[in-house]
Amino acid sequence: MTQYQKNKSDLTSSTSGYWAKKILAAVSKKYSVELRAAVPKFMEDTKGQSKKEDLKLEILSSMMDGNSDMSLPLGDSKLWFRLHHPKAAVRCAALSSLNGDLKSDRSKAENLITIQDAIVRQLWDDDLAVGQAALSLDQLPNIVTSSSLLDALLHVVRRCVGILLSGVSQNVQLAAADVVALSLKIAVSSFCNQADSTEKVASAMFPFLLIQPKTWNLNLHVLTLVKDVNWPLFKNLVADDGMKNLPDIMSGNISSISMDIINSLGEALSVEPDERRIELIESACNFKLSEVLESCSNIKLTEQERNKLQKGLLIRESVSALNMNVVDQLAEAFLMHPGDIIQWLNTSCQNAPLPKTLFFVLLMQSLHKMNSSSDPSQFLDLVDLCFPVLKTEWEELDVAVDVSFKELSKSNCRELLYQLCDTSDVTALNSKLLLCLFWKLVESFVKLEPAHVSSVVGKRLCSGLEDLFFFFATTRSHHVFKEHLHYRVREAKVCPVLFLTRLLSREDVPPMVQIESLKCFSYLCSNGNSEWSIQIFSSFPVLLVAMSSDNQDVKVAAMNCLEALFNLWCRVDSSKKNGSAAIYSSSFDELLGMIVQQRRLILSDNKFLPSYLTSLLSSTPNDLQVPADLQKRFDESTKESILSFILLSVQELPAYGKLKLLSLLKGLGILLMHDENVKSLAQLLDKRSQYYVKLDKTSPPISETEVDLLCLLLECSMMRSSLFKGQSLDDHIVKALKMDYGDSENPAVISPCITILEKLTNQYFTELKTEVQIRFFNKLVSMFRSTNGRIQNAAKEAVLRLKISCSTVVHTLDHITQQNNLVIDSLSKKKKPKKNSESCLDEDVNGGELLRGEKALSFIASLLDMLLLKKDLVHRESLVGPLFKLLGRSMSNEWVNIASSAEETSVQPPQDVREITQASISSIQQTVLLLLKDIFDSPNMNPLKADITSEINVKMLVEFAHSSNDGVTRNYIFSLFTSIIKIVPDRVLDHIISILTLVGESTVTKIDSHSKSIFEEFISSVIPFWLSKTKSEEKLLEIFVKVLPDIVKHRRRSIVAYLLRVIGEQNGLPSLLVLLFQSLISRKDSAWLGKVQTSESFLSDVKREWEYAFAVEICEQYTSSTWLSSLVMLLQTISKDSSSKECFFQMRLVLEFIFQKLQDPEFAFAVSLEPRNNVSVGIQQKLQELMKGCILLLQAVDSTKEKDVTSLVRKEIRMRVHDILMTVTGVMDLSIYFRVVTSLLQQQSDRSGTRKVLGLISARAKDSSSSKLKQKRRLSNQKRGNPWLNLDEAAVEAFGKMCEEIVNVIVETDDESGVPAKRAAISTLEVLASRLPSGHQIFSRCLASVAEGISSKNLGVSSSCLRTTGALINVLGPKALVELPRIMKNLVQQSREVSSASTTTGSATADEQLVMLSVLVTLEAVIDKLGGFLNPHLGDIIRLMVLHPEYVSEFDKNLKSKANAIRRLLTEKIPVRLTLQPLLRIYDEAVTSGDASLVIAFDMLENLVAKMDRASVVCNHAKIFDQCLVALDIRRQSPATIQNVDDAERSVINAAVTLTKKLTESEFKPLFIRSIDWAESDFVDGSGNENKSIDRSISFYGLVNRLCESHMSIFVPYFKFMLDSIVSHLTSAGASVSTRKKKKAKIQETVDTIPPKSWHLRALVLSSLKNCFLHDTGSLKFLDANNFQVLLKPIVSQLVVEPPSDLKEHPRLPSVEEVDELVVLCIGQMGVASGSDLLWKPLNHEVLMQTRSEKLRARMLSLRSVKQLMDNLKEEYLVLLAETIPFLGELLEDVDLSVKSLSQDIITKLEEMSGEDLAQHL
Repeated sequence: MTQYQKNKSDLTSSTSGYWAKKILAAVSKKYSVELRAAVPKFMEDTKGQSKKEDLKLEILSSMMDGNSDMSLPLGDSKLWFRLHHPKAAVRCAALSSLNGDLKSDRSKAENLITIQDAIVRQLWDDDLAVGQAALSLDQLPNIVTSSSLLDALLHVVRRCVGILLSGVSQNVQLAAADVVALSLKIAVSSFCNQADSTEKVASAMFPFLLIQPKTWNLNLHVLTLVKDVNWPLFKNLVADDGMKNLPDIMSGNISSISMDIINSLGEALSVEPDERRIELIESACNFKLSEVLESCSNIKLTEQERNKLQKGLLIRESVSALNMNVVDQLAEAFLMHPGDIIQWLNTSCQNAPLPKTLFFVLLMQSLHKMNSSSDPSQFLDLVDLCFPVLKTEWEELDVAVDVSFKELSKSNCRELLYQLCDTSDVTALNSKLLLCLFWKLVESFVKLEPAHVSSVVGKRLCSGLEDLFFFFATTRSHHVFKEHLHYRVREAKVCPVLFLTRLLSREDVPPMVQIESLKCFSYLCSNGNSEWSIQIFSSFPVLLVAMSSDNQDVKVAAMNCLEALFNLWCRVDSSKKNGSAAIYSSSFDELLGMIVQQRRLILSDNKFLPSYLTSLLSSTPNDLQVPADLQKRFDESTKESILSFILLSVQELPAYGKLKLLSLLKGLGILLMHDENVKSLAQLLDKRSQYYVKLDKTSPPISETEVDLLCLLLECSMMRSSLFKGQSLDDHIVKALKMDYGDSENPAVISPCITILEKLTNQYFTELKTEVQIRFFNKLVSMFRSTNGRIQNAAKEAVLRLKISCSTVVHTLDHITQQNNLVIDSLSKKKKPKKNSESCLDEDVNGGELLRGEKALSFIASLLDMLLLKKDLVHRESLVGPLFKLLGRSMSNEWVNIASSAEETSVQPPQDVREITQASISSIQQTVLLLLKDIFDSPNMNPLKADITSEINVKMLVEFAHSSNDGVTRNYIFSLFTSIIKIVPDRVLDHIISILTLVGESTVTKIDSHSKSIFEEFISSVIPFWLSKTKSEEKLLEIFVKVLPDIVKHRRRSIVAYLLRVIGEQNGLPSLLVLLFQSLISRKDSAWLGKVQTSESFLSDVKREWEYAFAVEICEQYTSSTWLSSLVMLLQTISKDSSSKECFFQMRLVLEFIFQKLQDPEFAFAVSLEPRNNVSVGIQQKLQELMKGCILLLQAVDSTKEKDVTSLVRKEIRMRVHDILMTVTGVMDLSIYFRVVTSLLQQQSDRSGTRKVLGLISARAKDSSSSKLKQKRRLSNQKRGNPWLNLDEAAVEAFGKMCEEIVNVIVETDDESGVPAKRAAISTLEVLASRLPSGHQIFSRCLASVAEGISSKNLGVSSSCLRTTGALINVLGPKALVELPRIMKNLVQQSREVSSASTTTGSATADEQLVMLSVLVTLEAVIDKLGGFLNPHLGDIIRLMVLHPEYVSEFDKNLKSKANAIRRLLTEKIPVRLTLQPLLRIYDEAVTSGDASLVIAFDMLENLVAKMDRASVVCNHAKIFDQCLVALDIRRQSPATIQNVDDAERSVINAAVTLTKKLTESEFKPLFIRSIDWAESDFVDGSGNENKSIDRSISFYGLVNRLCESHMSIFVPYFKFMLDSIVSHLTSAGASVSTRKKKKAKIQETVDTIPPKSWHLRALVLSSLKNCFLHDTGSLKFLDANNFQVLLKPIVSQLVVEPPSDLKEHPRLPSVEEVDELVVLCIGQMGVASGSDLLWKPLNHEVLMQTRSEKLRARMLSLRSVKQLMDNLKEEYLVLLAETIPFLGELLEDVDLSVKSLSQDIITKLEEMSGEDLAQHL
């Protein structure tokens, strides 16, 4: 405890509490919710040790309040922590303690503001005791802010209300009641003077205004507080004596009730038993009171039972009376301002069942008071306010109880309040209250229901009744309102039939409402007033409306009504049946019975009832579904009576009811059109016309239902019947077809017209009078081109159904053509408002008046469209004359005039009006032409009658075509000509020239597909007839070729193709090509021809000419066999004449065309598909002819000596001929090709021709494998592969003969003039051999002749033979072995001769170079294919490749590159055992030849060694190494032929290193020891002294350096054998070292300069050491302490060694910079390799000592070495820092700036590594 007190003292004395409180306050402000959850969790003791909790609380409080600064947000920390304590008892104790302090000192309330949030949170506490303690705080409103306090109080009240309703224990309920009382008391005292808070306080008090036995004390307290609340609803609430006596009643201090009172109660119950009171009495007694009501005087109660019953009854009666008084006072206040209070009441009762009870009772009492008033408008106003709220409350109610009629009828506020005393389910009570409220509403409405609804109040009452009915029918759980609905119809003062039937005949009534209406009707039939029977029976037609519903439930309910109606009929006394005769006749009884009997069929099939009624009321059977002879069930008078009764009832129904009822009887047709319905039809048409025609927007528009009714009436009107005796309805039907409406898309406009058109039948149309038919026809014509698509389609379908006579059409056409002109209003007149003119189109036509304006044009167009569609007109040919007249009238300029307005100043009408009018006329003309063609193409038009034939006016058509600029119109005319010529050809023949002229002109301008088809049809009809007269195809083609330039490009091909198809392609295509090329040449002058022929863009220039392009295009229309024949003929034609420049241009033009056509993929495809078994016909035959023609053309070009033709033009022609030949031969069958070539070789008499043929063979063979040709013939190759690789027997035989002919050319040509041909033949064989992958036997025969030619004195022939020999060897392979000796003999001999000649002259000629290169080509083939057989010739080959200067020099890089490839091939292809000895034997010759040969020899040796296998290495490694040592001595020997010793030595070292990579250690070590001995061996100089050669040392250490670089750590151990030598070379200064005894080397003083060779040697030694140190990482380190000490001074001494003074004279030696870098790197790497600071210190010291040298270079090198050591050793160098600092301080004072700068850099680097300033140590 002493330690605790000490700690506590320390805590209180600390200032940490201040900061802790600030931090806690900040956290509370930012994370209040998290802090409130964390503090209780922190203070909670899981082990239940309260002492530790108290100790923890004490420590926290002391720590926080140690400075006693109450100004901080957490003034009393202990109180704050206790208020957040997890135990409710602690929190209550804290509040109680705080309350005691506040009572003793009220000033403390001001200091508690800082913890008000903690106090407010206690009001939200889950424990009621904590909340009650918080509410008990004195001056609570002064501690907590108003807003947070009010919210907390309201929360407490709401929570306690939930507790009171939850059914918990009585103690908890009492505590909750006390908490509510405290809360409301504080709220009233603190907030009732605030307007915005009064509403909330009133809402909180409202649920407690009704007194309940369990909370009566709280209720009295609240009723006492309301007097202080300024709220309108509470102003009448005052405490009375009943409230003052309630405590005594509830405590039971009352006098006993005598037996007389009980008996009196029993008597009262027996007179008017009250179920609720009986239940209460029975709950207090031990017997059933209901069983002894009849003998109440015998009731015997015990004293205890009597007291219990007495107290229960008294409490309930007293509480009910008090509650009734409260409700009555509230109702009076509510009725004063119901609109202001109702919203507050609705809001206050949300989600709270207890206030809803008071709310519902209040409304019920208000309604009761309102019923007693005489003004129904006040009642209606109250209903308007309450009814939406009541509907919402009912929909949100969870429980809907079912209340009996008896309970509903006796329900009142007092009774319901009486039940409140014992209820435990407030929600169920609220449901019952709502049902009673709605019952009161129904009672009130029924009581106030007016007999007439003319007044405003009456309308409101009816509307209210209807809203109630709708609600009862559609609401959730609507079954509980069954009694409400029955009461409404049963107790109504006015007959409810009209009300119910109105709901059935309206469109806006939902099906559920109609179903309830029908149920009420059924109930009315069973339980209604007998005085209403007339109205009930009269509602039969309305029930038929319900029967026509689409809802099955409605239909079932309606059928039930019919059954109830039938039953009512049976019950009604016949003497009381008065009213309509139709109703009370026996037929009505029978009709009802018949409908009821068909219940099942009516309900299962929607179509049955209409069919049944139609059959029943008509004279003919209507449907097979109905019983037979049903139409005979009633006589005609009865039917008429029943129908009249139904139709009369229809007039009283709204439009929807009429529509539904008439739809049931629609099958009766026109019989429904009684005067009443005719009147309805007229009214609907007038209403439609008033709104849509007269545009009277003040009148109401016709509704959709009225539109449907109008359509139904029109449909019935068109159903003719002989029984109908009424007036004609044709005028009404015609009126309905009027379409001059502004809104032509409105259903009111469209639907009636469509109905008439759809129901229009041919019978109806034919029965019309002639005048009416004409009017109807004109209406159909007008609607035929309606802007509305539905009307247009319906009109077309109607026209197709009708049989219209031609006389009617002719009458209309004649009326049109008789008019002089048609006047069209101008645009300005159109803008003016039009008067309702009487120029309706049908009236114009019918009345004989002139057609006017745009309507006339539209009417004519529509009429013509109808005639086009109506192809089944009888005697259609009779329209030909009127149509030609109409066409003639339309051609007249005076037929249509455009009137101008007075305002227009211009004489001409507006442009847009003229364009529109002209377009309309043009459309009419085209339609007339099309109609005439359609008539002429009819099957029954041939032959025509003479009178009709005479009316065909061909001349007028030709004139019309000449005058018309419209291509479409001309097409129609040409198409009409095509039809006319089939009927009257002579008429067309008379005008054939004019027609053809028109066709040519039209072909130029019209490019559409329709014009094309018309042209083709015309050509196919007219041209055969014309050709039969002229017999000239060329003339016809010439005519069209002349006009082709004016025709659009994409139209030319189709036109000419169709012409050729008519004429014949075989005859027409060649002529067409000739005409096209002649047209091209004739259009151009000679200057253009000359310029184009010499131009490089000849092809592009020519292709831009339309003739050439069109020739290519037209040939694409035909197969290859078709146009190939034309090309052969074309080529033969141009070969005949080559006498002029134009002829050469034509040659070139035709050759370009032929070449382009041969590139066509379709051509290659056709060739690939042609069978190969017969090549004497077909494309192959054409190709042979084309090939021969090309050769003839080539000979003609060479033989022609035209002066104006330049050599360039001839060259271009030859090139194009060559291209054509390549293409032709590329697709020719190879056997044919070989035979043709063989024949050509045999036929050539001069050498020039032979060369051309041989060149063709070579070019063809080369082209066979080119990627371009493969791409062109991809399709062919996919099928057959490369034909050169798959020769058949015939091709092989032909190929052999061709090769034999080529060999003959080689053998027979000996003179000088035949050399070109001989070379061409040899080259041809080379090409052929390279294109065949396998050896052909003919090649063996060719090789002998070619090999013999290698030794030819003509170098060109020799080089060709060499190349061809290589190609043949590549093909033959081992088969060429027989000729190998001859080949090698001639090759070596020829190469020696050429080399000797080039050496003599000093330079090689072009032919000599070609021979040299050819030799390499041949050698490549020999080595590759015959390498295993070259042993006798290897010496010659190696000498040739190594010693010949042409193959080793850099003079010809291509030759050198090719030679290098041959040398690599030698080492790769020929075994080592054969190649090694010849290669080693030529060493001396290579040295004699020069350094290039020597380098090449050892390069070959290196490649050979790299390829050696292990066995070869074992056998030959010593021999090879010895040869390398011999070669390494060339530096010492310095032969005169070796100019670059370094390159030669490098190649030798590379070979040696490559060899060492193949050796094991046991093989390598002796060789290396021997090389050391070799390097240190003595030799006798010229003076007889024995010296060691420094040259050998240089060569040796060059080898060592390469070995170390190559073998890395593997080679490091061998440095121990060279240690003495290394020290000696680093310390000696002379060029040679005298012989001495082997002893430990002494370090000599270095001299200022050394000889160049020593400089070179030291550089190599340093480089070797650097590489050694770099790779000295193995377990057996070379650089141990001993070797380190041996090498230290010799290596460091190199820092002060000066380079040779004449170093610049030796450019091959290492430069000073290179050696300096080696020294620095070697020293740095030596430090890394040593790996110990014991060795670093002497190394660093020796280097630093050199910084004191007088030489600048030595100082700089020393500093660089120090820096290198630092870079290598990193932080490990810091151990040397103390020794290095003094030297660096000296160097900072050096006179040289570079030394200072480098020293400063080193110091900076050291400071960075050490992290301290070194300036103080300098």
